[in-house]
Amino acid sequence: VLVFDKQGNLYGETAVGGDYGYGTVFKLTPDGVGWTETVLHSFNANGIDGTNPTGVVLKGSNLYGTTLTGGSSSACSGGCGTVFEITKKGVEKVVHSFSGSDGANPGNDGNGLTLGKGGIFYGATYNGGDYGAGTAFTLKP
Repeated sequence: VLVFDKQGNLYGETAVGGDYGYGTVFKLTPDGVGWTETVLHSFNANGIDGTNPTGVVLKGSNLYGTTLTGGSSSACSGGCGTVFEITKKGVEKVVHSFSGSDGANPGNDGNGLTLGKGGIFYGATYNGGDYGAGTAFTLKP
């Protein structure tokens, strides 16, 4: 998923690659001839910040997204996934770490979050929840 900001910069994610092989969030800045790429964040091999990002959305001046795996829960093999926030300067923090009971593997369909009225995010997980078949969730960071 790619998103533009008001200045014409383009933001997106890669599910793999980066410094650790677990995905990146990047910025493309138009330079008059083409684009200059800046990697804002490489998801870490320790997985606490999530691994394998599945989309980004712009809210205000920050990017938000989901990771398919990683996070702080050990209930899922490889982690249950996260919702993250990244500033345009590349400072990343986990907004929510899925535990399995509240869902697991958000954005498995390639769509991470949708921004709704009042700054509320909507999303879905592929696994977890009461019956193991996923959940729909809302989140207001």
